[in-house]
Amino acid sequence: MPFIAMSQRCAIALFFALGSVLAQAQEAKPAPPPRTDVAIVGARIEVGNGRTIAKGTVIVRDGKITEVTPGTKAPAGMAVVVADGMVLYPGFIDGFTTRGVKAAPTPSEDGRPDAVNTAPPTMWIGNRKGITAEWRAASNLDLDRDETAYKAGLTTALITPGRGFFRGTGAVVDLLPSTVEDRVIVPEFGMGFSFRGGGGQGYPGNILGFIALMRQTLFDARALAQGAPLDPEPGDDKKPAWMASLEALIPLVEGRQPAVFDVSLDREILRAFRLADEFGFKVVVAGGRDAYLVADALAKRRVPVMLNPALATEPDLDPPAQGVALADQTPMEFRKERHAKWEEQARGAETLAKAGVAFAFSSEGDALSDFLGNVRALVKRGLPKPTALRALTLGAAEILGIADRTGSVEVGKRANLVLMSGDFDNEKSEVRKVWIDGRSLYEAKEAGK
Repeated sequence: MPFIAMSQRCAIALFFALGSVLAQAQEAKPAPPPRTDVAIVGARIEVGNGRTIAKGTVIVRDGKITEVTPGTKAPAGMAVVVADGMVLYPGFIDGFTTRGVKAAPTPSEDGRPDAVNTAPPTMWIGNRKGITAEWRAASNLDLDRDETAYKAGLTTALITPGRGFFRGTGAVVDLLPSTVEDRVIVPEFGMGFSFRGGGGQGYPGNILGFIALMRQTLFDARALAQGAPLDPEPGDDKKPAWMASLEALIPLVEGRQPAVFDVSLDREILRAFRLADEFGFKVVVAGGRDAYLVADALAKRRVPVMLNPALATEPDLDPPAQGVALADQTPMEFRKERHAKWEEQARGAETLAKAGVAFAFSSEGDALSDFLGNVRALVKRGLPKPTALRALTLGAAEILGIADRTGSVEVGKRANLVLMSGDFDNEKSEVRKVWIDGRSLYEAKEAGK
């Protein structure tokens, strides 16, 4: 009997010990990919600032670029990547995306007054639809290794929450695995805005309601910043749930943070300008399909654009097929007009560049696998190749305030590098290797392997 009791005690102890080991194993995170000291030898180096080294060597140590020199001499004993015939670029930057961040929850119902039968003075508290200004992309990232992004040469992105019209604060992030703790470069960049609703039913349900609620919320945030007692229950120690949104908007209304407006139409951009003028904040335009129509205003205000490079399908100008009745044919004059509009939009990036508008490229709304192809299409339509490259690299870094650490292949900068088989604008060129923070993240497989 004692032997049985002892055996039971041992079994129980063993059970709990195994449980503890299993729990620890589940909690353990995989190690982040290590930084690799390497010499990249023989590539044509596109520095990113307009300079080119026809055949050179880049030395990477401890995640930083330590040497950029002409020639093909590498330090003895160092790992070497032979890059003869290839082109080395700074890592490309995605100027705006809502991928990679968890969606904000539906705003809480806490504190909403009963407005079914009456209209109390506190009714403005009840309209929280589309307002999640307190949501921070940096605290809610949902991204890991992404070979699709790497195949497009992307190493860094501005990631902004994507729901509602006060979306929350964006973050500039190196596209590293989640195990790398310092992948967030700028934890707070801009308050995400849109003139589209926050989903669900009820007020506001159209653009007039959206703007009314946006203005009221901005007025409230400004009043709070100036010390106004907005809490309808001043004796209650519990802070109302809606107060967090107003507090998050204080840096914006105090002019310390820009608004990143996800807008496409020229009238939306002008609408954003009016809000910015009324409440005293700066604007960054994201998307900006028709930004070229207000290029002069953008240049005058020094408003940067995170341009979506995707073009709509080119309208055809082919004559109608034989046998098609005249009543079923689209008039040729209308088709020519539609094609001319498409051409105008296809040259929109070139128009922005000529007006002196700073711009980068955004992948938002399109598959990452199409990103480079979309940029190449703009170059094909007339955008100068150096202008396109700058928008992918140093120009984007300047807009995001990170040009001191990335965006060009220069000594002292973070080793975010993309090795391609040829020029980035050549549709046959492929990404062969990607380093982020000196960590080897992607290497193309050889044919047949």
